[in-house]
Amino acid sequence: MEILRKNNILTSSLIVLAGLLMAFAIPFIVFAGGGDAGDGGGGGDVSSGSISGLGDAAFGGCGNGASDGGGTDANGYSPCVGCFGGDVFCPAGWTPVADGNCLPPTSYSQGSYGGGGGGSGSGNSQDSSNTGGNTSPPPPPPPPAPGATITCTPPELLAGGSLTVTWSCSNATSSSGNGFSTGGALSGSTSVSADPEATYTVVCSNDTQSVQAQCDVDILNPQLNIDANPDRVRKGNTSSINWQALNVKSCTVDGPDFSATGVSGAKQTGPIEVESTYRLICQTDLGAVIDSVTVKLIPTFEEF
Repeated sequence: MEILRKNNILTSSLIVLAGLLMAFAIPFIVFAGGGDAGDGGGGGDVSSGSISGLGDAAFGGCGNGASDGGGTDANGYSPCVGCFGGDVFCPAGWTPVADGNCLPPTSYSQGSYGGGGGGSGSGNSQDSSNTGGNTSPPPPPPPPAPGATITCTPPELLAGGSLTVTWSCSNATSSSGNGFSTGGALSGSTSVSADPEATYTVVCSNDTQSVQAQCDVDILNPQLNIDANPDRVRKGNTSSINWQALNVKSCTVDGPDFSATGVSGAKQTGPIEVESTYRLICQTDLGAVIDSVTVKLIPTFEEF
């Protein structure tokens, strides 16, 4: 019985001693940093006894000193609560690896692992391509390119004729016109005098881009000239009629007792008894164009 009693006392003493040792050791037990997505602890390299975050495939590490906490993973879990002299203690189910970290189990949820700030060590990280944390949303896409259409009617006309210009802008905030005015409107129609020197273009714009469209108009610009030399004669005298035409197909000249053909020429009139008008009539693809000259009589005075 005495021996049994001594054994019980010894056993009790060992239990108490083990409890004291565990109570003393627990504050120094640390866990390596958790977390994938590169949320590792402090800097430093493997040779200095610490390890920084390993990017996509690694886990948070501890810092250099005993007071440096580990990092958190992408889910905010932080199984590493401190490092002590380079020794690593992993929680149940975690696997220690040679680089001083703990590999988490295949799946885990947030537990009571302590978090901490990033380690204070410095040095080269093994992979800083994944820093974790929040990222800004991408900028919105640019607005679509504006569109522009324009039509001119009729497509062929004589210079000085009435031309109708119709335009429309899409995905635009403003417009302008060359050869006509849009007034800033995104669509509309207006009439202008056909000008062979003008280019009819609409420009449609938004905040980032501008596009333009142009209508093709065939503006015929025949040029006719006819004169009389002299253009004032005494009754019964004659005059020379001279003419020339450009951008026409054919011409005729007529007047009192007078007729001629050709796009250019000169011809003497017969005796002019009254004020007379001579016309130059030329043909184009769009019809006839006319110019004229008038020969006037010089007044005569008779004595009584």
